[in-house]
Amino acid sequence: MQVRCASLHVELLAFGCRDRRLTSLPAYLEGVLGDALTTSLVDQSILQALHELAPEVERGCRELLALPVPESLVHGDFHNGNVAVTASGHVLFDWSDASLSHPFFDLAVALGGAEHPVAPAHRQPLLDAYLEPWQSAGYGDRAQIERALEIALRLGPLYHAVSYHQILHCCGKASRTELEPALRELLALGARLLTSGLGA
Repeated sequence: MQVRCASLHVELLAFGCRDRRLTSLPAYLEGVLGDALTTSLVDQSILQALHELAPEVERGCRELLALPVPESLVHGDFHNGNVAVTASGHVLFDWSDASLSHPFFDLAVALGGAEHPVAPAHRQPLLDAYLEPWQSAGYGDRAQIERALEIALRLGPLYHAVSYHQILHCCGKASRTELEPALRELLALGARLLTSGLGA
């Protein structure tokens, strides 16, 4: 689905997907870090670390844009709880966080993140099944695709933090209490992942 949507940017935005393309992610993140809701929830040391890591976020976004894997449809909450198996096939639901951005950001959720990672025996087969269609479609060689994955997994928590921040500003008090820990955890994870750099 994401491979097919890679050339449909105008249509995705017309359908109601949020515009979260890589060129806008650094500014979105800056807005999140400076917002009163965030500063009331997140430890100051994490916020300071992320402010200092802003150049690394910008560098990662630039490199992702330069790699052959294009921006496309992002589900935004892609885990097995949002996939139903029916007699006629698999159904993906809960598209409330859908956007136009880098598709590999969905893997930051699908692979379970640092706290609940996919079992090692399943991780590589899952990645092979996901990444192969991008290579078959001509969106780079395996090394370029794996480099895009490496960067996207480091930036992914910050992308999803932007989503949670916007959700928190739109929901009621009861839901906010339930979702606030996710914003804290995503920003903390993003800071930890970027502190070690973007790799090669």
